Amino acid sequence: MMKKIFRYVLPVVFVLVAFFAGLFLGRGSHPRRGFGYEQRHEMRDHFMRRLSDDLDLSSEQEAQISSILKEQRHNFRRLQKELRPQFRMMHEQTLDEISAILDEDQKSKFETIKKRLPPPRDRKGPRGRD
Repeated sequence: MMKKIFRYVLPVVFVLVAFFAGLFLGRGSHPRRGFGYEQRHEMRDHFMRRLSDDLDLSSEQEAQISSILKEQRHNFRRLQKELRPQFRMMHEQTLDEISAILDEDQKSKFETIKKRLPPPRDRKGPRGRD
């Protein structure tokens, strides 16, 4: 029974860990733009249009809000860059914890699975920007 659980659950857990680690480490589907580049810009534009329409903002207010949002994006990127090493450490810790509960045969297979995953890439900043 336990072998069946590890046979099916372990790969799912590993894929989820790898997915979220990649997401948080700035991995992307596009090598230059990153995950969801167009969607982020569409959401930002939609948010600004919605604020402008719903609040009847003046051009000056729109410019001020745009400046605020730009500064917050910069702050978020800086924070993401600072936290990247912690996310990597959490990822490694998760893999170590999984490995600790496996028997020797499972550990060997687990190492093979880990080798198939692409290594995390170091980038200048989130999505390759600084």
